[in-house]
This record gives sequence, structure tokens and C-alpha cells, in this order.
Amino acid sequence: PEISVLQSELILKKLNKNNSASFAKEEVEYKCKWKKQDGFNPKKPTIIISIHNYSELLKKTIHNIESNNINSHCNLIIVDDRSTENIKSISERHSYLRIDNQKGFNFSMLNNIAALIVHKLGGTEVVFWSSDVYCVNETHFLTFLNKHRENNCDKGTNCLTGAILIINLKEYIKFGGLNPSLSKNYQDVDLCLKATEQSINCMYFGKDIYFYHDESLTISDKKQDKQMKSDTILFYKIWEKRILGLIT
Repeated sequence: PEISVLQSELILKKLNKNNSASFAKEEVEYKCKWKKQDGFNPKKPTIIISIHNYSELLKKTIHNIESNNINSHCNLIIVDDRSTENIKSISERHSYLRIDNQKGFNFSMLNNIAALIVHKLGGTEVVFWSSDVYCVNETHFLTFLNKHRENNCDKGTNCLTGAILIINLKEYIKFGGLNPSLSKNYQDVDLCLKATEQSINCMYFGKDIYFYHDESLTISDKKQDKQMKSDTILFYKIWEKRILGLIT
């Protein structure tokens, strides 16, 4: 089916030399095409991978998940962000969500729409998995999943950032998901800060869990640089008092 999502976002309009900026609220339409995988099980956690082109990278990531039998424990949704490469054919064994919009890359909305679909299907957990992350083996993934479910963290923290994140959908929906006005950066940190304000723990799992992050292969361009500046300024505007409090 085709779905249309209209989202209000703060868009950077003017960037001054002193790094002050002005933002304006705009309505952005996201046009979505959705295909659910056979055997989708809402009782299982759902891995969400967002990608724009880089089909060979996606093949490698899916192969890592399948060869380590992680897909037997999870559903998998591939979120295709306006790709010109044939991402759909690579995703044929899994759920596929195509999202088009006129504003360009927005990591927050790609994941928010996918997470909302999982929620509507009755799912309770999502795993945001970067397209360049590889798990060493099935055991390490299950350790990661079970530590989350048992609230058995190696370290509690106010906020964190990373290439793989698991969250209960009930809390994710309660917090409003990832901030759609932070299109490229700080979404996960913003989410953590919102969570801790609601007395929800943010947990770091490091011991006995091994994932390899190949780091982003996305080539930076001027438009992305503008997005990064916009996200940095906006994030600081939202959380300035909290950040200063954490530092002191």
C-alpha cells in the first residue's frame, strides 16, 4: 500500500557568521510504499535499516544478519530513502519501505515512519541498525537483546550515541520518536535526553558484545554540511541548559 505522511519540521533559513541562526516551520510530505515480509511476527523485535543507494553495502549487511541467523530472531525492514539503485530487489526476503520527499535526507523521519508501522502491526521492540554495522555472531546479538530485556546494563548514562540502538516502542512513541527537525545528527542523543527526563534509563552495553562499525561511507556534500550545521545549532538551542548542567 501507499502511505502519505505530513510532518511539521523546523528548517534552517538563515545562518549568520556568529553561528546564530533563524528557523522556520514547514510542512514536509513523505510518500511511502510498503511491502510486509511473509511471516512478519510482531512478537519478535524488528531491525530497521535505512539506506540511500549503496546497494553493495546493503547486501553485505543483510548477508551478515542472515549468515549469523539473526533474522530468525527478528523481523527486518529495509527503509529505502529515494534510492536510484535497485534496493527493493535486494530486500525481497524482508519488509521493504520506500520513502520519497522533496527536502532530502531525514534520518529521523525514515526511522519514525518505519517504527510507527511496526507499532501499528503490534510490535513492541525496534532495533535501529546502521547500514554499515556487522555483528560478530548470533550469540553476541542475543546477549545484546537479553541485556536490554533484563535491564542488565554495563553502564547507565544520561545520553549516548551509537550505530545500533534498541528501544521499547511504547517509550519510543511516548517520547514522539526521533526529532524530525534533526535530520542528520544528534537524534539519538536528543532521544536519550527526552527519555531521562521521563526517568527512563539509557543503557550502554559494551562487555561481551561485539559489533563492528565500518563507519559511514556516505560522501559529504554541501547540502549535508548545511544539515549538520542546522542540527548542531538546533540541538544546542533545545538542550543548552541540560548540556551545561551535565558538564558542570
